[in-house]
Amino acid sequence: MTRRSIVQRRRSAELSFGLLARAVRGPATLVALFLAVSIAMGLPQSAAAADASVPVRPLAQAMATANHDPFPLVTANPAGEVRFALSEFSDGLVHFYTFMTAESSPVEFFVVWTPDNVVRTALNACDVCYRAKRGYHQDGVVVVCNNCGNRFPVGQVDAVNGGCNPTPLAARIDGSDLVISAADLTAGLAYFQVGRGGRQHIGRGSDHSDAVPRPISCPATTARPRSCRLQQGLARARS
Repeated sequence: MTRRSIVQRRRSAELSFGLLARAVRGPATLVALFLAVSIAMGLPQSAAAADASVPVRPLAQAMATANHDPFPLVTANPAGEVRFALSEFSDGLVHFYTFMTAESSPVEFFVVWTPDNVVRTALNACDVCYRAKRGYHQDGVVVVCNNCGNRFPVGQVDAVNGGCNPTPLAARIDGSDLVISAADLTAGLAYFQVGRGGRQHIGRGSDHSDAVPRPISCPATTARPRSCRLQQGLARARS
């Protein structure tokens, strides 16, 4: 397409938008019309849409928690790693995923790149409410437990453990990639197997203040040693 044809196409679209705007009233209608015209002009709708490096993943066919649409499905490479391009999280939103274990059991987790320039990872479960199988959702700069309603700043995800805090999940940065071990994801399965032969209790009690962090050994390659030391849920799952 030549530069002249592109300019003509844009002018035609702008003229069409102007005529339609005169025929309708209301900001919502105008926004919808603008989006439609933008699509016709081939304009990117977001940075993620313009970034060809962000993959389009299939949706998981099984869910570990309830009351939400299926999350994108991720798989491990032959080295036993689940890898993401860091650019996938540059929008600062909480991204939820499902990993299927070798036994075809779903494990859910989320990733968020917080304003303090840390990429944080956690299971979609906690020590207290995991048996309800409801997970979390994002509300602005906090994640909210869908079972009890407790709210946690995204900046404390994977840095604070126990109670109703999201269970930290070990991860590391490798160049421009985020890497999560398939073994660590599989170890988190204990949080999603209640009623199906899994653990019936992970926390030490029924309230939100009785969980005591239990350090575990961290490999030398761990990018965030403090996060690794706080992997209480994973330590219990391995025990």
